[in-house]
Amino acid sequence: MRGFFAIFRVGCRQMLRSRFFRVLVALLVLWSCALPALITDRNPGDFIRIALLYSTAGLNFFLGCSAIWLGCFAIDADVESAHLQLVAVKPVSRWTIYTAKFCAVAWINLILLAIASLTIFCVIKFRFSRGEYAAEVRARINNEILVGRRVYLPKHDDYNAAAKKIVEKKRAAAIAAGDAVNLNDDVYFQREAMQEAMSKDAEIRYNVLKKWEFQNLPTDLKGALVLRYRTFVGGLAGNKQRSTRLLWLAGLPRTEIAGAKEAVDFLPLSYDPEQVMGGVYTERRIPAEAITKEGTLPLGALNLDPKEEAIFMQPTDSPKVLIPVCGFGQNFFRMTLSSALLVLSLAAIGCAFASLLSLPTAVFCSFAYLFVGVLSQFWATQRSYPELTARIGYYVAKGVLFFVVPLQHFDATELVSNGELVEFSMLGNLFLFSVLLRTVPLFLLGGLIYRNRELAMAVRR
Repeated sequence: MRGFFAIFRVGCRQMLRSRFFRVLVALLVLWSCALPALITDRNPGDFIRIALLYSTAGLNFFLGCSAIWLGCFAIDADVESAHLQLVAVKPVSRWTIYTAKFCAVAWINLILLAIASLTIFCVIKFRFSRGEYAAEVRARINNEILVGRRVYLPKHDDYNAAAKKIVEKKRAAAIAAGDAVNLNDDVYFQREAMQEAMSKDAEIRYNVLKKWEFQNLPTDLKGALVLRYRTFVGGLAGNKQRSTRLLWLAGLPRTEIAGAKEAVDFLPLSYDPEQVMGGVYTERRIPAEAITKEGTLPLGALNLDPKEEAIFMQPTDSPKVLIPVCGFGQNFFRMTLSSALLVLSLAAIGCAFASLLSLPTAVFCSFAYLFVGVLSQFWATQRSYPELTARIGYYVAKGVLFFVVPLQHFDATELVSNGELVEFSMLGNLFLFSVLLRTVPLFLLGGLIYRNRELAMAVRR
């Protein structure tokens, strides 16, 4: 272990003397201190969201660049300067050198992450505590942003089954009309059918009660829970949104004497309909008494639009129930853990590529590797394509994601800025699937290459 810690200390000193590293540290300090302090907005909630989004996103960007560059620099610096020959003749294995340099890179970047995250957290809390806000505004921010709330989505219909029925009808209609149906047409039918099924579930027709059911909610909840939703008037793709009226109802269970079965009566949660703006998230409080003994919450919405147009809600994000679980500090700490996993992964990727390549080439290949992961993640979300070449690209992207780390999975800033809880299950999935199953094999492969790498025993000056 003496050799490990000796190389660890030498690696830390090398990185601290690097000019590129000093520039990154200066930018990091300026970003984490100045940005949250200089952002001004009349709405305090918007100020906190913007400060969280931009400051933490910049923090992840600068530390990501630092982890990749230092990972490449730590491995290649001694090789290119011919100093590694002096270390390799010592009774220290190549694996020890490789892991010690990686630990040095990870240690420095994790310390920077801890300092910068603590700075951002303290600046935001200080500005909010010193701000002159009304008591109701301060309470609303504490309940909506400076909190960690678990998200519950309603039970939706089986979109695949609904889309399958639509595809069968369209195929039968095409065959009855005498049209030849090929594979491309079938894929096109599937894409259109899936969109049609989801749009049908998203629509709230005028003066027709739309019902949802939330399941697995805590039955011992004290206080109120929060309903968060966003409406679109006239269609999900509409850009020009206007205000509309919506009446929310909660289902209260009752027992029918005749059949001895349980039924639900939907009662309005307010006397007057709510005036909401289309395209903007709205939150309202619901009493915990609306949750049944089985942990379900039946909710309904009545469209009372003045122009009698249909209202739409995206099934992927509206409506959803939010229940407070922890405070802002703990939720911010969970987000910092996801950033720490990102730093460790990027440092390992940089070390892996530098085990074989020169410093500029290793840096370029590391960023190219990450870019391929981002592009593949985007391509894989497009579920169906009418063209054959595009479908081949879809399956290639799905295959690439088995090996490449997608950076989008590490981003938890939007959750924290919306007051949503960063679940430990999310962190566990990141550690298992992104770190252990994707990054660690690449890191071990780099160590194997580094172990067998030929070193010049004599260097011409």
